[in-house]
Formats: sequence, C-alpha cells, structure tokens
Amino acid sequence: MANNNYASIVDDIHPTRGVRFSMYAYIRPEVDKTFSCAQFVQYLQQSKTRFTWGDLHGTGELLIVPLPTYLESWVDGGNYNDAYITVNTFASRGNMINNVKDIYQKSDVVDFYYKGSDEYVGID
Repeated sequence: MANNNYASIVDDIHPTRGVRFSMYAYIRPEVDKTFSCAQFVQYLQQSKTRFTWGDLHGTGELLIVPLPTYLESWVDGGNYNDAYITVNTFASRGNMINNVKDIYQKSDVVDFYYKGSDEYVGID
C-alpha cells in the first residue's frame, strides 16, 4: 500500500468477510464500508464510483470520494514505512473511543502508528 499498489492486497482479503475500511479507531459495522475481494477490485478500476465513508472529525462534513481517492488520501499507505508497529496494543491515545478489540474479539490487531504532521499538531 505504501507504493499505491492497492491491488497487491487482494490476496489478503478474507474470502467471506471481505475487507472493512473504518475512518477511525471507533468501528461502526453498520456504516463502515466493507468490500468483497471482487468488489474491491471492481471499485479500484471504476474510480469514478463515489462512496460516503463517514464524517470528518472536527467538521462533521461527509467524506464522499471513490475508493482509490480514499486509499490515497485517507489511508495514506506511504506513512506505513515509517510507522511504529504494535500488536494487540495501541501506540496512540486520543479522545476517540477505540472499540477495535470489542468488534474483533478473537483477532490479533496490528497498529501502524506514525506521529502525524505538524500542520495538524500530530492528530492526523
């Protein structure tokens, strides 16, 4: 993902559960976007199909963009190369509730933390 080669994760998408994208550490299964492997590939290619991903923290504005735009701008895989990686613990503590372990109770969770930008005082 760091090289914007999003198709490279296709083999890692769960065959029945798909892949879920949540904008924040508070998982909302009823509204978060979940794609099957086939849907993920389809929407990578159909880059004009827009999805409502959720509302932006602080402004409340909806983020409505195609999958490739979401991956490039929101997931921002380039930062993963310099991330501090933890398993089943979280390096960052903000004011948002993190319910990842509640939603994925029988799973190991990998956290890729990076400091964030000076522009947003590290909270991005």
